[in-house]
Amino acid sequence: MTVYGLLIALMLVMKLAPDSPLGNWLLRHGVERPLERLGSMRRHHLIFAVLFLALLAIGGEMIVALGSADLFVLYALDLSLYIDGMLAVMAAASVARSRTGFTLLRAQTSQMAARLRRVFGQRRKRRRIERPRRGEPTNDDEHPATTPVWKIAA
Repeated sequence: MTVYGLLIALMLVMKLAPDSPLGNWLLRHGVERPLERLGSMRRHHLIFAVLFLALLAIGGEMIVALGSADLFVLYALDLSLYIDGMLAVMAAASVARSRTGFTLLRAQTSQMAARLRRVFGQRRKRRRIERPRRGEPTNDDEHPATTPVWKIAA
């Protein structure tokens, strides 16, 4: 309980007096330096750190089963390398699948474009062609005397 009270007091110092010497020291050593170290780590280091902390938190009996803390650290390192390799293989497999998917998508879109060209191209060809009309149109209002005989016969 005393540790929690001390941590709360330190958080209050960081929050309420960030420019004080104690606030600057807490910020530098509690926030900035750990973030610099995390920023300089590589992926497998981060996996190892997370696994090691998780095994320490929930695997207290594993230390007893493995015999010593050295074997425990080696087990965590082995597990982190296994997970790192598994993630690399999963990334390579997803890249291969996405390339295959993009290839299939490209083929299907080209087929769809060909179908659309065929459908809309036929509609364009089916337009009615205007033919020139021969002769004058017949008009019912014309007087029969002025209408040629061959038009009446038709």
